[in-house]
Formats: sequence, structure tokens, C-alpha cells
Amino acid sequence: MLTESLNGSPALCIAAREGHVDLVSLYLEFGADVNSCDDSDVPALSYAARRGHVNIIHLLTIQHAKVLSYAWQGHHSWSLLRLVLLLT
Repeated sequence: MLTESLNGSPALCIAAREGHVDLVSLYLEFGADVNSCDDSDVPALSYAARRGHVNIIHLLTIQHAKVLSYAWQGHHSWSLLRLVLLLT
């Protein structure tokens, strides 16, 4: 299982935040936890939605990222997340 982190952020969260679709896909393929969070309890899905990385949002959700727990966090990017889910 992939658990590498940098300054308290799992590699998956960093890749999702920066928009690296290929890295997100690779980390998931090698066992990264799709629901892993950084030290502030922010998951990769949240980073992808905040930055508007639609392809990563789609990839994380088809890998069963916890969408409802993200919605309860009250992030302003929830509308983007809902739109991506409606289009898939």
C-alpha cells in the first residue's frame, strides 16, 4: 500500500491538488487509499474539487472516494463536484 507523505500530506493529496492525473491514477493503482487525508483532515477529493481538476474528481469518485463526507465539510466547490457527478 502506498502511504508516502510530504509534510503531513499523502502523495495522493499532493498529486490531486496539483492536477497530476497520471500520478493520481498510478498511486491508486499501487494501493493508495482513495480517502486518505492530510494532517488537516482534507482528502484528495477536496483538493481536486477546490482546484477544479475535473478529471481527477471523476477518477477519485469512480474509485469510491467518500463524496458525502466531502459534501458535509461545506466546501464552496461542492457545486463543481455535483456537476462532475451528474455528467458521469
